[in-house]
Amino acid sequence: MIPVAKPHIGNQEIMVLERLLAGGCAAGTCPEVKLFEQEFAKYVGSKYAVATNSCTSALHIACLLLKANEFKRTAVPAYTFPATGSAPMYCNAPINLVDVDPGTWNMRPDALSIRHKIAIPVHSFGNPCNMPEIMDNAHDRGISVIEDAACAVATTLNKKHTGTFGEIGCYSMYGIKEICTGEGGMLVTDNEEHYELAKSLVDFGKTSSMPLPKFEHLGYNYRLSAIQAAIGRVQLAKLDTMHSKRKAIAKMYNSVIDSELGESALHQECIPRAVHSYQRYAVLLNIKFDRNQIMEEMRVRGIQTSIGTFDLASIPQYSDGKDRPVSKRLFNQSISLPMYPDLSMTDAESVIDNFVDVLKQME
Repeated sequence: MIPVAKPHIGNQEIMVLERLLAGGCAAGTCPEVKLFEQEFAKYVGSKYAVATNSCTSALHIACLLLKANEFKRTAVPAYTFPATGSAPMYCNAPINLVDVDPGTWNMRPDALSIRHKIAIPVHSFGNPCNMPEIMDNAHDRGISVIEDAACAVATTLNKKHTGTFGEIGCYSMYGIKEICTGEGGMLVTDNEEHYELAKSLVDFGKTSSMPLPKFEHLGYNYRLSAIQAAIGRVQLAKLDTMHSKRKAIAKMYNSVIDSELGESALHQECIPRAVHSYQRYAVLLNIKFDRNQIMEEMRVRGIQTSIGTFDLASIPQYSDGKDRPVSKRLFNQSISLPMYPDLSMTDAESVIDNFVDVLKQME
């Protein structure tokens, strides 16, 4: 079975773990975490970075930093993983689900209104949102912006990394993301006050350690362990190489889909000067197809697939009872094909050839 996703873990990760464990400092307060934060901030071009145990934790902290708990209505794209909507809700902030663009599958800049106080654009599967326009509209309306860059560490727009356009950016290092630390996240910002408070909030609200710990905030145990940070440092060093492999596979997939499938399947559109990370490769099927039936046929052929992601408007705890038609269609008709750095071009060609064959047989 060719899996839909798989982490790229090798001997380097094993060697650094042996070194770290032999050194006897494996917790989230160990120097390895600080080194990872510094290297990550340098890679994306941010002044500060704070490691967390998940992207969800980073999003929660980001919402607290922007005072979402003061009943600030937050714009969230309907087409996203539930964590994006959960983070402001943890702060008791009301969310407003906005439909996404049918081509890019991202938040539309014109979806923001004076009703919103915070916006959380999501770079869907690593495809960058139109951040310059989103930031312009947000600035005009007094809206603070948190970027959900869970899938978009290597993603750039106008040569600037996603996650660094808004006040705060949040990334994931889950098992099948671009960087794998098993579980893990990162919060970045250029704002020193946000940075200092974020450091405290992820560490039980602690503000000092010497001579005794001092706790001045209601904080959380959201730290990333040194074990995870050690793996993350190796993964970050390999990220550009891993990204190149993803781009080569995506280029081939795009070419075959464009030439063979026409309106039967459409891949994501990218705006000009955008670099897609292809953390996941998803396509939108024509409504004449039963997406789940196609997934089953691919499984029978030895190829694992999955859905794209979720329509929050279809999940009761996030829904206001109204449909977001583009998001709903993407949820029902999107399918993710295998995409990971260790996927050989031979296997990738088998994936896309079988996908084309399945669709043509089911037309």
